[in-house]
Amino acid sequence: MNITFVVPEDHAEICARWHMSAAVRTGNRVDVSGQGGWAGDSARYPESLAEEIANAFENLGRVLALAGATWSDVVKVTSYHRPVGGSGIGAEHLDAMNEQMARHMPDRQPIWTCVGVPVLGEPEMRVEIRVTAVIASEPAFHEPSKRSIHMTTTPSTTFTASEEYKEACNANHMSQAFRVGNWVETSGHGGEARVQGGDPNDWTYPSAVEDQIANAFGTLTTVLADAGASWDDVTEIISYHVPTAADMIGRDHLGAMVEQMQKHMPGRHPAWTCVGVAALGEPQMKVEIRILAHVDG
Repeated sequence: MNITFVVPEDHAEICARWHMSAAVRTGNRVDVSGQGGWAGDSARYPESLAEEIANAFENLGRVLALAGATWSDVVKVTSYHRPVGGSGIGAEHLDAMNEQMARHMPDRQPIWTCVGVPVLGEPEMRVEIRVTAVIASEPAFHEPSKRSIHMTTTPSTTFTASEEYKEACNANHMSQAFRVGNWVETSGHGGEARVQGGDPNDWTYPSAVEDQIANAFGTLTTVLADAGASWDDVTEIISYHVPTAADMIGRDHLGAMVEQMQKHMPGRHPAWTCVGVAALGEPQMKVEIRILAHVDG
């Protein structure tokens, strides 16, 4: 398989200094390094957060093009934000992200995980965004299950979102999962629960960390099934936690994660990375979990 490391000419010195590439293309897959909201080839950052996020999307578009891809090939967005306001990442971040994703991918809703962090690479940076693209060159291998909403399909990628989450996914211009061949990857999912007897879009978060983590695993069970997978196919888990302890993520977080992994995968031990973060998408969120699975056969 051919592997190509992509370095823009105007960033050659920076990439050499930091011993990195702007993107790596492996076959028809492109992984782009995190891009900030600097202006063009300068190291200047705008005062406006919305402009900084718009710049980051422009920078991502340039790197994708150098790797032979476009926004129409993007399947995954991961964004890191310095929170604004009292709690959560902040509506200013989320609104600007939604606007840019709708602008650059009007007919496509990739999976998306957004995480609040205390600092980024430069003092002025408030956001860093990385994307993964799969260039359409292979036939689709899978159709979504009957209970899922088939949002859009390219020749190589299937995106899914359940009926329960359809409106939320449309509002945030995202999908719950994508499948390429036998590989399934999900967006980050939190521990929300629908308010009993309330509006279909009315969600709440339990106060206990353990309940939020159990809810997240329950949602992921459905997401996997909609993509034609199960917990028996999971190879990797990445979890983001708002700490409950001063010097670590917290025993309540870790204990609940282990309990749920043992419950859902008693005979399977996937790779697991857990990270403490400053904030998540909603002020009440204490955990967000995303997974990677490989379906046999």
